[in-house]
Amino acid sequence: MKKLLTILLMISVALPVFATEAEEEAEAEAFKQKSMKASPDTMMKMINEGWTDLYDHAKTQLRPGKSYVVIHVWDPGHVMDLRSADGFRATLHSVGLINAGDLKIGHTWVSWRCQTDAGVLEGAAGVTGENSTQTSKMLKGGFGLSAFKSVFTDGYMQWPELLEWNADGEPGQLHTIFLQVSDGVCKRTAGFVDTYVRHPNQPRKYFGLEPNPAKFQGAGCGSFGIVAAEQGGVFGDSKLSNHFWRNIRAKGRLFGRGAEVPVATRAYPAANRSSVPLINPVGGDVLTTDWTGTEESDPSLRIMDPELMILSVREIYRQKYGELYRSNGKLAKSFLTRHNPGYAYRVFASPDIGETKEMRAYRTERGQSENELVFDGRMDAQAGRVIQATRQWLREGGYKARFTKVGERTAIILDKR
Repeated sequence: MKKLLTILLMISVALPVFATEAEEEAEAEAFKQKSMKASPDTMMKMINEGWTDLYDHAKTQLRPGKSYVVIHVWDPGHVMDLRSADGFRATLHSVGLINAGDLKIGHTWVSWRCQTDAGVLEGAAGVTGENSTQTSKMLKGGFGLSAFKSVFTDGYMQWPELLEWNADGEPGQLHTIFLQVSDGVCKRTAGFVDTYVRHPNQPRKYFGLEPNPAKFQGAGCGSFGIVAAEQGGVFGDSKLSNHFWRNIRAKGRLFGRGAEVPVATRAYPAANRSSVPLINPVGGDVLTTDWTGTEESDPSLRIMDPELMILSVREIYRQKYGELYRSNGKLAKSFLTRHNPGYAYRVFASPDIGETKEMRAYRTERGQSENELVFDGRMDAQAGRVIQATRQWLREGGYKARFTKVGERTAIILDKR
């Protein structure tokens, strides 16, 4: 009996301990409060406290004495068709617009390892916010599309420890590219983050789809990392990151005003002061009405499109496949199976998505199923510009590609030749 108890004790010690949902929520809240309460000096100390063990393997693969900026792009859990306002509606409808708070829109963040006179500077930063599912509450509360142009005042910064915590618990594909850059580009990228944190407008408190981090208005989870790299000069003269933004015109009458503004929300001052129902059996609601705006007075939604960022990353993989194959042929074959070599093919949660005749012809010609969304230059001019700008950027940079790891996930190193 004693021997049996000893064996059971040994087994129990060896088994992993999984946190409960309540424990995870409590830890997330503690991280949020730590970030929100931090002074600019404290926040920057946290951001530049050094890379976590998430980067341990990659650090052994980077060139000694060289500076790197790292861009991380997480696939949205649901496809986001932002080529038109009604494509956006169809996307949200497919995953259940009523439960918009459950929508997984992906994430980006930026990291750096800069060579400076004082030594190596390592850091990482991202942003998040809308902690009380305000968008979902606004849609249900009659605000209509005003929910997507509103700004939330509960935004906060993420630093290496918090980013690693998120990465460990997040499912899905993480695209990571380590870019060898000049010391100056690296320091300017880190410097932009420092300026952002210390800016008198306090942009780190403001979160939403539309705020432009470059103008210190705030940021969305998708825009901050890309803009920080852009401001540092990572994209050179290619203007690549400019093409990630979509401007989609939507019907003005669908921008409404609900009775109660959710907590931590700066509501968009819609011209239509009436409530816009989410669901209406006789029509005129947000769920079933075509969102596409046709009048010049109709508002535009300016959103950084995560699918275009993924398209760019996959084009980099495709362009550099030969070099990656030579560095690790077995891994390259596996990698290419998971990442289509030409374009970003992403699958909708359900097949009831409207498609144009051109989209249907393109899909059926290639034997694709009805619930696949194709981003291709021949289908969307902006996607084509992303592909061309990505190729230009690669030519200008003269990069050589190798594989590495971020945690357990495959990543790419692009070194200067």
